[in-house]
Amino acid sequence: MAVEAHWGISDSKLRGMRLLLLCNHELVEWQVSMLDSAKQALSEEPVPHQ
Repeated sequence: MAVEAHWGISDSKLRGMRLLLLCNHELVEWQVSMLDSAKQALSEEPVPHQ
């Protein structure tokens, strides 16, 4: 009984992890696109290094 309950919990955890991974993947792609646009803006307007 305990083993079945343990597997049930881990199964729901795996589903949660999968959802988190999907959300993180989208976040990473969004951050990368933001960084790319930021790099383009910086290259268009060169800022003197301090």
